[in-house]
Amino acid sequence: FEYDGGAGVDLTLSRIDPPTLPLGPDNTPGDTTITSPAAGATTRTNEVTVRGSATDDRAVDRVRVAVLDRDAEGESWLQDDGTFGPEFASRDAALVSPGSTSSTWNIALDLPDGRYGVDAVSYDEAGNVDPTSAYREVTVDTSPPDTADPDTTLRLPRAGQRTGKLVTFTGTATDDTGVERVRVAVLGQGDPRYRWLQRDGGWGKRYAWRAATLADPGATSTTWR
Repeated sequence: FEYDGGAGVDLTLSRIDPPTLPLGPDNTPGDTTITSPAAGATTRTNEVTVRGSATDDRAVDRVRVAVLDRDAEGESWLQDDGTFGPEFASRDAALVSPGSTSSTWNIALDLPDGRYGVDAVSYDEAGNVDPTSAYREVTVDTSPPDTADPDTTLRLPRAGQRTGKLVTFTGTATDDTGVERVRVAVLGQGDPRYRWLQRDGGWGKRYAWRAATLADPGATSTTWR
């Protein structure tokens, strides 16, 4: 512009931001993880708190959790009333930061003793569902821990008995809850440098054992050989 003087000029500059363009359709599902309990964990209380996280490119809306009874014949799901039934059922977990792109979540479950599979899936605000839900197996066992030692006896061969080269060892094993296995090691009385019977039939310095065969594995009393 041209200015000859004699008059004041008031010039104001302003910034015009470009309009915000609307986002396109949201077709991208989020992702769900379970952080606790650990995979295969055994809990000693019937109240089990499951925790995890959920992420989405725009906004996490909710997380649904389903519990499968792995001891039941056929599918059996935890229902809203606390019972188990064949119809699939799930419940909402508590989101710490609903509507954000990342949120932790948790849910408290009251479960009787047994083995369970926990399945968690997240939804975003557009209704997209995580196609790869998070799954974790957990065992609830509130029975007192087993601290009693089992007992093992050797029936044959008898003490001091002379045998041939092929020897069959037999005996019994007892336990208050159940015998899982019996291991047998043979200590020779010859050269002290080669005292233990090895699995290949030779003798060596290293301690070695063999698994006996149980007549009734898992029973509180069983014979073995």
